Amino acid sequence: MADDGIGSLRDPLSDELKKEIVACFWRQRTQDVHLPDFISFFHYYDRTCKALYLGVLEKEADVTAASTHHHVMSIVSCLWDYLDEETEKDLPCRRPTVRESLESHTFGEGVSHDHINRSIDLALRLWLTINIRDPKFAPASNSRQWDDESSLRSFIASRFPTPQTSEVPSTLQRNVRLESNLTAVNLRRLSGIRTEWTQRLDEHLDFDHANRTVKVYMLKACLHHHRIRNVIEQAVIDETLLSLELLFPDWDAPTRQYLKEFEHFRNQPSVEYPHGLYLADFHHWRDRLSYLYLQFHAPAPSFRQVWNDRRNPVQWYTFWFAVAIFVMTIVFGIITSITAIMQTRYAYESMILARRAAASP
Repeated sequence: MADDGIGSLRDPLSDELKKEIVACFWRQRTQDVHLPDFISFFHYYDRTCKALYLGVLEKEADVTAASTHHHVMSIVSCLWDYLDEETEKDLPCRRPTVRESLESHTFGEGVSHDHINRSIDLALRLWLTINIRDPKFAPASNSRQWDDESSLRSFIASRFPTPQTSEVPSTLQRNVRLESNLTAVNLRRLSGIRTEWTQRLDEHLDFDHANRTVKVYMLKACLHHHRIRNVIEQAVIDETLLSLELLFPDWDAPTRQYLKEFEHFRNQPSVEYPHGLYLADFHHWRDRLSYLYLQFHAPAPSFRQVWNDRRNPVQWYTFWFAVAIFVMTIVFGIITSITAIMQTRYAYESMILARRAAASP
């Protein structure tokens, strides 16, 4: 990566440059950009850029042609041009065409195709917040590069899950209603499942059973902007926003209290939906939501969660009544045992005293 020193990826971003980036990524006018909505996004952007310079044997920055923020914006602008052409002329946006254009107009001839490919991956990773990257530099993550055969839209679609069982919801899934109490706060309080915020859209609702954490995509502002200029499939955006409404409802006081620490997330507009949500309303996130739903309704992992879980009052009172009877049985058993031991001791001492009295003249 040749660093020209102008808007280098190493440099802090000025507010003006941030506005340029947002305007480029979502095709807005710079004067219309509301930067406070993108505070979390630029934390992700900055961290991703800095990660290019990490590495012991080989740094990703050394094998990537893009070295400035303007390079990134040039790549995204080029992608937008080909995506528009795809819409108008039905010509799929493919990597070789994009690479040839970037070689001619951005990087110049003589730059390695691999270096340009990694630059395209970087721009896509920053723009779409999806883990598009050479697996060589992220062996432990589920990363993948855009290839020369797939169109951009089909490649992006492949990065999101689809139901493993059937494309069409089963009768059971159509009847499974996602209750309004299936919130992130209740997942923690009743099931011991913690929320782990993620800034990668493809990790949304990924459940870690060992640590009992669920990843939740936090860049809500990006979703709303992608919804207007949809490069990512519309269904993915809509389902993600609906799942966020399910987990963080505006009407829930504990949720509002929890989100006080995440003002930039809470201040984003809500999405209205006309009816209760069912599992069948989701396609891409259906399997992950189904697993989360099962975990939410599974037996509580600790007595603290059992105490908090009063969704079924009869079951709750029955359980704790049984626990009270059990504890009382043990207590009375211990008292009975102690009483019996004391009676035996007093009887033994009485017998000794009687023998001594009988033996005395």
